[in-house]
Amino acid sequence: MTDSQTWSESPRPEPVVDVARLKAMTEDMIASMRAVRDLTAARGKAQAEYGDVLGEHQVRLNQESDNLNRREIELDDKSAALERERTETEAGAQQAGQRLADERELLSRRAETLAERESGLTAAGDDVQAQRARIEISSGELADVERRSAERKGRLNEREERLTASEQVLQEREASISACEDRQAVAEREFTEKSAELLAQRQRLEVTTAELDQRGATLTLQEAQLECEREELALSMAALDKKRAEIDRNRQAALAQLETLAAREAELAIRESQSSNVPSTASAACEESDAAIPGTHVEVRQCEQLALYESIDRAATAAGGRVPYVAHRTRQREWLVVVRADDLPRLADCVVLMSSRDHAEDGVEQTA
Repeated sequence: MTDSQTWSESPRPEPVVDVARLKAMTEDMIASMRAVRDLTAARGKAQAEYGDVLGEHQVRLNQESDNLNRREIELDDKSAALERERTETEAGAQQAGQRLADERELLSRRAETLAERESGLTAAGDDVQAQRARIEISSGELADVERRSAERKGRLNEREERLTASEQVLQEREASISACEDRQAVAEREFTEKSAELLAQRQRLEVTTAELDQRGATLTLQEAQLECEREELALSMAALDKKRAEIDRNRQAALAQLETLAAREAELAIRESQSSNVPSTASAACEESDAAIPGTHVEVRQCEQLALYESIDRAATAAGGRVPYVAHRTRQREWLVVVRADDLPRLADCVVLMSSRDHAEDGVEQTA
């Protein structure tokens, strides 16, 4: 028998098994597996809760976005309504101007009857007063339109304030969402990727808020443009009133100058008739001189009974291309000026030209 055979045939030693240690290791492994299972279940529950919270926030954000879109559409509709009202206001102003032109035409037609009525000037004054009353009524209607525009603008401002309050509420909700995100980040640091996604959604919401702010600025600019247009309309109405007042003043000044010139020409005619031993009740003609209106010819009649058409025909025959008119008065009564309706614009031009020349001469004298 060799040595190798002796070693192989010798009995092997049995392994020593520590049963208590093996049991303890098994219990530790089971406890570890239970801890891993509990941790996995808690993590899944936390993920489900976070998903629910994120879904609720997303639904709320979508609802707020839809509300803001609807409000923007309402604001666009209100802006279109304001534009239509502005157009209607301009059309009303044009209609008022057309009515004023029609009333002026009516006044010119009524002026044609002055040659047939001795008291036509008084009736024309009454017509002018009636026209002024109608113009004041038209001005009142325009003021009502402006007041309604101001009320609509006030309502638009209130709606804009409500929109601003809604934006503030949205910002507060964004702040609460940010706080919730911070608490979620502190409690569950393993969900950093989902927190990053929520931060991206918040950035998109901020971009949407910036777009809403830009649209609000656009609405403010449109309101400023509407205000400027309303001010321009008010300036136009003020200019129209100013021109109307200037026309009235020129008309009154022309009538006053006609009355003064008629009185001066009558006095001159009376003096000439007295110097030539003509009775004061007889007629006298006054040619163009320093006392007459340049470019006109006056027939002065100081008598109790006046042949109106004969006197105006005589003045027209002697005028020689100038504007003929008749100055007449009776004893202890005011002077009256009679002119043909077709010659009335030419007479007014002559009076205005003489008035302008007098003002120019007065200015030269004051300067000297």
